[in-house]
Amino acid sequence: MQPIPWEDQTVLSSITTDLRPVVHHYLQACKAQDRPCLKPELTKYRFKSCFGSRGSGPGCYSIPYAVAVDQDGFLYILDTGNNRIQKVKDDGTFIAMLEHGFNNPVDLLFDLEGNLLVLDRGNCRVQIFDSKLGFKSTFGDRSMFSDPCGFSLDNQGNIVVSDEERFNIRVFTPQGELIQTIDKNSGAPLKSPVGVGVDVHGNFIVTDRDINYIINPQGKIVLQFGNHRGKSSSHWGVKVDKNGIILVADQGRDVIWMYSSQGGEICCIGKEDIGEEGGLSDPFNVTIDQNGRILTVDRGNSRIMIYE
Repeated sequence: MQPIPWEDQTVLSSITTDLRPVVHHYLQACKAQDRPCLKPELTKYRFKSCFGSRGSGPGCYSIPYAVAVDQDGFLYILDTGNNRIQKVKDDGTFIAMLEHGFNNPVDLLFDLEGNLLVLDRGNCRVQIFDSKLGFKSTFGDRSMFSDPCGFSLDNQGNIVVSDEERFNIRVFTPQGELIQTIDKNSGAPLKSPVGVGVDVHGNFIVTDRDINYIINPQGKIVLQFGNHRGKSSSHWGVKVDKNGIILVADQGRDVIWMYSSQGGEICCIGKEDIGEEGGLSDPFNVTIDQNGRILTVDRGNSRIMIYE
């Protein structure tokens, strides 16, 4: 490695030894591309705790697909194999359960009003529940979706849904009215769109299995990133935090990738980075809570992992 300026050496001294080569590479890349570096604290995530085990009783999970956090800090686990949602404390203590005719639900999130939205993949619909888990409304059917795999909110509270079989991303009002379609006709020839997020600028961040895209608000691809050549990756769930950091769950390599807002690789979280204690098996989705902690579903072990 070439020497780097004193201020960067100071940065490296605050990073744990095993991550220093990663941060060094990142700092050098930022300088080479004449772009600002992110705060080094963002690379210091480490395994904190986990909970859950395989089963059908309260507090047990079967192929969990996603986790969401409400404004009070409670976790909502999408227990897909059992076709239900469990509300728990952040230590896994069971609170409540929601079953409402789900068929292979694949994602969940909270809207701007605190309603819980569930992407009910097998029924090709979005179900909406209030903060007390009471049913409010639904939209979608097989004429609207073929294989909805992921969803997000845009900055206006509209619902953005990826459809793998239709090779598109579509934007709907909360009432289910179509606003926009993103596909090859808009300048985004997607092959297998599964995960979708939206950044503060209104760009769509899309995981397309082995590659990721940044798509502008008009629906045109402006950047591709995350192609880990020669390595078996299968990108799925994606989240964008308030600082523009992009998190992507990679089932193929059992890690969570962390990228800058411009798609620059920062580090990964999982087996390759932190050892077996906090290692992942088939992570499908990822989210961030109010305290900046990263939470992911460890499908292969039917548990929830927390990093901070």
